[in-house]
Amino acid sequence: MMNHILRLLPIWLISALFLTGCAAYPSAQQQQQQTDLSSAGFVTLFINQSDTDSPLQISISNVEVFAEPLWYPLDSPQSPLQATENQQLIAAAALASDSYTRIRFQLTVSTGEDELLRQEQAELRLAEPFDIKAGSSHCLFIKSQITLQTLDQPLQQQLRLVRQQRPLADEILYILCPAIQTLYVAKIAPLQIVAAYGVGEDIADMVLDKRQKVLYLLDRRYRQVQKFDAVSQSLADRIALPLTDRPSYLGLSDDGHTLYVSDPSNQKILQLDARTGNLLQQRTASYQPGRVHPFTYQQQSYLAVLYPNDQQLQVLSAATMAPLYNVPVGVQPADLAFSDQALFVSDRFSRQLLKINPLSGNTIARINTAFAPGKLVNDPLNRNLLIGLCRKQAIAFLPFGQQLVARRVEAGGCPEDLALARQRRLLFAALGEQQQIKVFDLPSEKQIGTLSLATRPGTIVFQESW
Repeated sequence: MMNHILRLLPIWLISALFLTGCAAYPSAQQQQQQTDLSSAGFVTLFINQSDTDSPLQISISNVEVFAEPLWYPLDSPQSPLQATENQQLIAAAALASDSYTRIRFQLTVSTGEDELLRQEQAELRLAEPFDIKAGSSHCLFIKSQITLQTLDQPLQQQLRLVRQQRPLADEILYILCPAIQTLYVAKIAPLQIVAAYGVGEDIADMVLDKRQKVLYLLDRRYRQVQKFDAVSQSLADRIALPLTDRPSYLGLSDDGHTLYVSDPSNQKILQLDARTGNLLQQRTASYQPGRVHPFTYQQQSYLAVLYPNDQQLQVLSAATMAPLYNVPVGVQPADLAFSDQALFVSDRFSRQLLKINPLSGNTIARINTAFAPGKLVNDPLNRNLLIGLCRKQAIAFLPFGQQLVARRVEAGGCPEDLALARQRRLLFAALGEQQQIKVFDLPSEKQIGTLSLATRPGTIVFQESW
């Protein structure tokens, strides 16, 4: 019925409707204005509170850092640390390459009813100079011991300035922020940002090998894949992509052995050995490839490729890279996932999910989502397909075996990316406009935490315990 209606509409009207729909939804691949780090590094300052039962609000503003002989300002959102939070973003900025030793700021302590209790200037010194290099990214933390019972003591003595430390490799959330060329690292117990690393300009996508604890970052500018060792928290290797022009999407096989790269610019799809970086196979597509999604069905490996501009889904044999079938997937396909032994594609224009047989390509069902669907994530433990609803600012739950969305939870913003902590049964939602990561407990479907960032988050992935 929808296809019949579209055939009757003038081409200019279809184009206008399509472009209007596209403009309303952020894309992980869209270009953002990037901070220039050619001669600077990026610094993010947080305050960590030890006592989350305290009724106090702590605000830090007018932050400056010192490098001989000048003080340099750090941009500050000036949002107070609430009583129930254990961490808050204080300031963030690009700083010229130099050696920094001190910070100073205005400290305000008040009650939840905005009753001012204390206000004073504070200055903290690092134990050793903090060297910032071009292209780097770092976190600094003010650790606060201020409580209602210690307000009569000097406040500055209850604050300590520390640098980031290398976190443990397990139960870590990785957050890519391309606009500031930064990879944030967060732990979940307690929920806090613990580190940041510079990853370079124009990182387009990211996937994680949870077994080997290796993070793969697709570097579009230098046409390469960066291999980030999650154990040592450092860059381990690079895989060159000389056959690409502007590689934009990255996929990893279920066993972690094979990487897939798609390039809409020259219509290439590459298959690479993830360990050695050797090119295994390549294919020149008939259309501009978008997202790539490797999956396994009946012990056979496949690669699903979304062609958003041509409104097609193609499934290839992973063994030969030969196409098996093409399927029309609506006017505005957004994402794809393998869930409940079927392929799902979200179509924003028709506000529906297409459920597709992975062997034949036949459409099993068209599932109405009421609101335009975006990001899709499979949740096998709770037997749900999770659906990001951008305009509704919510996350919907589609139970396995059903063709009706069961319920929705408010996300507080557009969930531009989703990631699961399966053992912990947590869901992470990246909210671009709010520059936050929201954390949800899946069994209760309730929000339990928030991470604040210096800019819009892009791709997020979670390292489980292995």
